Amino acid sequence: MLSVERIYIDMSPGTPAIEHAPVFSVACRSITNAGAPKKCRLQVFCTAPRRQETAVWDAELHGADFTFIRMPDSVPLRPHARYGVRAMVWDAQGPSEWSKPYFFDTAFLAPAVWEACFISADDPDERTGETPCFLFSRVFRADAAVAARLYITAKGAYLPRINGERVSSDVLTPGYMSYADHMAYQCYDVLPLIRRGQNLLEVLVGDGWYKG
Repeated sequence: MLSVERIYIDMSPGTPAIEHAPVFSVACRSITNAGAPKKCRLQVFCTAPRRQETAVWDAELHGADFTFIRMPDSVPLRPHARYGVRAMVWDAQGPSEWSKPYFFDTAFLAPAVWEACFISADDPDERTGETPCFLFSRVFRADAAVAARLYITAKGAYLPRINGERVSSDVLTPGYMSYADHMAYQCYDVLPLIRRGQNLLEVLVGDGWYKG
């Protein structure tokens, strides 16, 4: 009998943030040498806080290879939302149980959704040959947070903290890129770091590959 071992989303084992229709890879396992799956049912649903799950795509796929399943571009996805995906497969003995859900976040699905702009500090005196790091900080309030994501990038390497805690174990983000052509950004689920009331966001920024 086959069962779904896990679902990879855009080839990521975690919870990726995406700007496009996702690609799913369904990994199966068998305890009875049941062979390859004959059919796969994939269901994508929205998991908005305090709302009932809402299916946005429910498809039955036939074949023997379900390692590359692209959701159609026509499926409507909302920006800044969390979606879940589950799957079940069929072999000669019938259908499996539904898998546990796996999740992905949608980020900025269109350029017009961006509402932020770059902030900067005064240029230091670089005659010494050394450029210091800069610490940007902002105090904000959160009285009843049910979801919180940080979308962030920098022209240089950055390290973000909320209330003194690192947002991620990532290092040297946003990484090397052609700054004149494009800028990558990261998306982090920061809800566990948010306190009721006053919060402090700090971002330490250094030269990185931009000026280093």
